[in-house]
Amino acid sequence: MTIKNTRVEGAVHDSYTAKGRGPVLLMDTEIAVPIPNDGASAGLDDSNFYGWRLNVHGARSDVQCDGYCELHDSWIHGNYYVSPAHLDAFITNGNYGNPIVLDHNVFMCEVLNATSVTDGSGCAADVGLFADFSPITNVRMTNNVFRANPGDFYFCAYTGAHQPSKPYPVGSNLVWTGNIFEAGSSGKCGAAGATNDWREGSGNVWANNVWSTGAPVLP
Repeated sequence: MTIKNTRVEGAVHDSYTAKGRGPVLLMDTEIAVPIPNDGASAGLDDSNFYGWRLNVHGARSDVQCDGYCELHDSWIHGNYYVSPAHLDAFITNGNYGNPIVLDHNVFMCEVLNATSVTDGSGCAADVGLFADFSPITNVRMTNNVFRANPGDFYFCAYTGAHQPSKPYPVGSNLVWTGNIFEAGSSGKCGAAGATNDWREGSGNVWANNVWSTGAPVLP
């Protein structure tokens, strides 16, 4: 199935071929989840989709994927908060060994209804790779921009490489290269830094990632 040159006022949900769905190819399309909403979990999810030049906004987490997904040249931003959820521009809670490719996108988690956040929730990160349901593996994160938001999250990205508190604490074959982390008013992208969960080994690669100032980002 192909969706192109379209404005979707709602959400796009896909799943595995084994379940009789997808793949879905999306090009030059806006996915605008209407707001206010009841905390719609994602504007685009959950597997077997491939997007070029998308503009996705308005959901709790704009794009959610558990594998077999790609995003290229896309703008992922703008999140609607409903208690008690945390928000992300892009999120996975485990990709079951299936590939994720994110290349040349701009990610920004930003709460559209910030006055509704009263319990310490809000954005978790621009990109959150969280090993809740399976390990984080086989991810290619290249040439993306992570927008700063130091008032709403501690770190701009969670890589899934080393998360001792998660059921699957060790990530593998994670390649992060050529990404730009906006320094923002804190100089750290988030309140505390770019990311805090990176570990080398297990096929993980961190190379040529820089701040918007041009200085290297040390994970």
